[in-house]
Amino acid sequence: MKEILLTEEDIQDLATEKSFERGEELYFSGAIFGIYRKENTIYGKCEGSEIDPYELEVDFDGSEMDAYCSCPYDWGGLCKHLVAFLLTFVFEEEKFIEPMDIPTLLEPLDRERLFILIAKLVEDNPDMQFWIQKYVEGKLLK
Repeated sequence: MKEILLTEEDIQDLATEKSFERGEELYFSGAIFGIYRKENTIYGKCEGSEIDPYELEVDFDGSEMDAYCSCPYDWGGLCKHLVAFLLTFVFEEEKFIEPMDIPTLLEPLDRERLFILIAKLVEDNPDMQFWIQKYVEGKLLK
């Protein structure tokens, strides 16, 4: 995994003045969550004015940066959500951990702890029960 060099000044250069200021406010309010990194791409979510949070993705390819936010912003430069997200990366890069693959992550859990984990996941995400039932009944493709 390569080191990603990004500064607050770089973010300012990529955003309008207003977008940067509003992004700073979002950053300081703690609106960014669900952050992680896979190689040279960072992912996260940002609370916004919609019910669902905005999805964020920034790919650092060499000296280029490809940034995506699911918000409808289209006025040039980075939107406030991407500004907040990138500020989070600049000031809290250590929080962008690379997730383990599922088999490695689950291997140390015994049967009882796996059941507890699945029950908690279903409690937090009720739609999962449908998928688990379909899988158990053999109706989902492997």
